[in-house]
Amino acid sequence: MYISWFSWGSPVGVGIFIACIGIFFWGLFSGIAMLNKSKEVSKSEN
Repeated sequence: MYISWFSWGSPVGVGIFIACIGIFFWGLFSGIAMLNKSKEVSKSEN
């Protein structure tokens, strides 16, 4: 997604890029944590 009014070299572009990476990793780690919790629950039920 390219927005013409800023370049990736600008602080705004870098900030958005870092924010997107942060949100991606937060979602990834929270998803892994939820999977681990569901695995533990299924093990304790068995």
